[in-house]
Amino acid sequence: MKFIDFIAERIKENNWLNDDLVVVLPSSRAVKYLMAALSKSYGKPIFAPKILTIDALFSSLAPKKIIDPSRYLLLLYKAYCIVETETKQDFESFLTWAPLVLNDFEDINRYLLDPKDVFKNLKAIKELESWNLEDKEITEAQKVFMRFWDLLPGLYAALDNLLLQQNYITPAQSYRHLAQNTELLFSENSNSFYVFAGFNALSAAETKVIDYLIKKKAAVYFIDSDVYYLSNPTHEAGLFQRKNNKAFGINKPEFVRNELSTKPLKIDLIQCAQLTGQVKIAATELAKISPAAMEDTLVLLADETLISALVKNLPLSIGKANITLGLPLNQTPIKSWIEIIFDIQENKSRFKTNAVYHKDLQRIINHIFCISWLDDAAKAKLVHMEQDMIRYNRVFQNLDNLKISADVLELLNKIYIPWDQDWSKAMDCIRAINSFLGKQIPSSFEFENSILSAFDQSINAFEIIVNEGLPDLSLRTFKLLFSQHWHSKSIAFHGNPIDGLQIMGLLETRLLDFKRIILLGMNEGNLPPTNNLKTIIPI
Repeated sequence: MKFIDFIAERIKENNWLNDDLVVVLPSSRAVKYLMAALSKSYGKPIFAPKILTIDALFSSLAPKKIIDPSRYLLLLYKAYCIVETETKQDFESFLTWAPLVLNDFEDINRYLLDPKDVFKNLKAIKELESWNLEDKEITEAQKVFMRFWDLLPGLYAALDNLLLQQNYITPAQSYRHLAQNTELLFSENSNSFYVFAGFNALSAAETKVIDYLIKKKAAVYFIDSDVYYLSNPTHEAGLFQRKNNKAFGINKPEFVRNELSTKPLKIDLIQCAQLTGQVKIAATELAKISPAAMEDTLVLLADETLISALVKNLPLSIGKANITLGLPLNQTPIKSWIEIIFDIQENKSRFKTNAVYHKDLQRIINHIFCISWLDDAAKAKLVHMEQDMIRYNRVFQNLDNLKISADVLELLNKIYIPWDQDWSKAMDCIRAINSFLGKQIPSSFEFENSILSAFDQSINAFEIIVNEGLPDLSLRTFKLLFSQHWHSKSIAFHGNPIDGLQIMGLLETRLLDFKRIILLGMNEGNLPPTNNLKTIIPI
């Protein structure tokens, strides 16, 4: 039996399916699968219970609005300006360490730590690291280093105060809030009953909330595990599950299989010279699978950057495919397009001219966002213009003298508007360019239109923040802040997650079972990852 079917059967057997039931899962992908399993189990139309992810549970009970990451970063800088009165860094230098500090501040709340104790111990550790055995006077660099650790307690307190003043709360603060006010779990329904299923590593706040509900007999906790690693006290893959079972007083978990060491498994290892080779092999293997068997097939991406190449190489024979992990915007043509727009502004300042630099112009007219909507006559004019630039060595050109179509000239005029360090104007220009391209690019170019739409939506919140006011920034620093906001966004691919081929990342596989898995990107550094933890707190 699949784990998702087991959950559905337990809900049916115990008659939990009513308005009081809340099912909490680790990922949104599993929600649709559980709905399908419940429908199959009951064999008739039913009212689905409330099913949500654990992040959604905590944020739904937050007493205030969750702050946007970019606004959170700017608020930290405001707090930094309050507490640092001696050697204040500029915003660009601040950006080099601010994300690490915010990440650690979130961990302090998520793991219910006392910030005073954390910073006290952290300062003591850093003092030991800088201890001078020869009693020599410490250097200026050491003084600045120690000054940073002195600032952290005040920085945390100042940031907390600013959040309070502006009526915001961070995601991790919502976790701490619920862990300290567990009665909120019954604010909407005093008879609420919770089913937590498929979790592994839990934060202290999550553990406290689940433990409270189990002791109150208002929740059950199910794990998807195997004897191979759960019963072995030295096996690290079962570490968190053993820890959670002990914390919740679960001596015999209900769903523990013994398949990893007993079930015959067929594993084929295929060595590929390059990452694109893996995608080509995967496409070949998928073409061999029948449409009926495709629903039990998973393409698992240990390296999620392969998604773009995979989408372009999927064989037509697979019929339907569903992608949950999304395509990061920084892996699409929008990245190079934004680079061009910012490079143009930098070159206008560097060369002290409003004329068009030939390299920038070439990059624009050869970009997919430009050539996708041009007819043959307009393309011919651009080719002729480009040949003239090369033949006569025209490094700079005036827009008014370019012999090109009116539509292309309109686009160039929007791109070449000088921003003059006015970041609200910059955002207006970028949005105007997006709007123009959205009207010009034909609907047949679905991928390009999806990119532009997702990008434009991703910068909505940032434009509001910019209009509220930013600290003094150079163009380079504004670009860093702007990129940091949208780089983590992705294009959502909507489809039926229980129909056809499934494509997902590692974290999305929780609770789900497949008969056939094609695993890509399982190279050194990806599985397991070798990147260092991004933190200033010693481990």
